[in-house]
Amino acid sequence: MATAQRNLWLPVGASLVLYVVSFALPVFVCKDGTVFIGLMLFLWGPVGVASACPAWLANPLLFLTLSLMVRRKFPSSLISACLTLAVALTSFFVKSLYTGPNMSDITHYGPGLYVWLSACTIPLLAICLQWAKPFSETALPIVPFKDT
Repeated sequence: MATAQRNLWLPVGASLVLYVVSFALPVFVCKDGTVFIGLMLFLWGPVGVASACPAWLANPLLFLTLSLMVRRKFPSSLISACLTLAVALTSFFVKSLYTGPNMSDITHYGPGLYVWLSACTIPLLAICLQWAKPFSETALPIVPFKDT
């Protein structure tokens, strides 16, 4: 296995670990004290998509990005990673959630949201670093000025 291929598994693995960890953490805390954990939001996500909150769609996009990275389809994985992060960031547009019969305002975002966003960001950073390597190897060296 080539070194570049092995190095690619580290961000893929880190992203998957953070993704799974985000299921157990609180994501949204509402005014009435209701706490929504990541797994609950993942399972109810399609309902959110139906009510004009597309953030849940970042989940399948993340897996598409990771599969494209593993298959070394860098142009496609870069586009997919950008879309994943853009869609995931729409989570901040959610201002209230159903907590029983009524809507309750979100008072703050929990660590689960930031861990999930990190899982969505790692592939984009890894792809950019993979693409930056060939450019840095072929770049002209910077020669410092000498004082005379």
